[in-house]
Amino acid sequence: ILDLLFVNPSTGQPRTMLQETYLTSYVSEVTDETLTFLPKSKQFVWQSERDGYNHLYLYDINGKLLQQITKGPWEVTSFYGVDEANGLAYYSSTEGSHLERQIFAIRLDGGGKTALTSTPGWHTAEFSSGYSYFIETFSAWNTPPVVTLRDKKGQSVRVLRDNAVTR
Repeated sequence: ILDLLFVNPSTGQPRTMLQETYLTSYVSEVTDETLTFLPKSKQFVWQSERDGYNHLYLYDINGKLLQQITKGPWEVTSFYGVDEANGLAYYSSTEGSHLERQIFAIRLDGGGKTALTSTPGWHTAEFSSGYSYFIETFSAWNTPPVVTLRDKKGQSVRVLRDNAVTR
């Protein structure tokens, strides 16, 4: 069992916001990606394996589940954050293949999922603070890492390092 507690800073009084109970004998590792607060909407995104796969969930500030954001027989492998102004969450997953990582954007209501990368291989991202751009690092078994600046729709702005010499 894992309890997420919110503590009143004035009184020190804790309140259980959500409780995770797992069918297996362990609780998933909690990392910086596991909990993300959305201050404007007074909500938070929680990453959980409650349906058997690692997915993203949207809660209100009182701990009420509003929406499962991502769904399917695949894992969210990295959660990059939320562009709260546009209501989009960014993540990578094993959706296409467990041997690959692709980067996606999805609305917080779970609709409008868009693949920002598609080339077979391993993609990682570092997003700008406003989520207008991201630096993508891509590699595959026959391709050394290529680093590209992309816009929020996944379009290449500029190749920063192509590693052509290594090929």
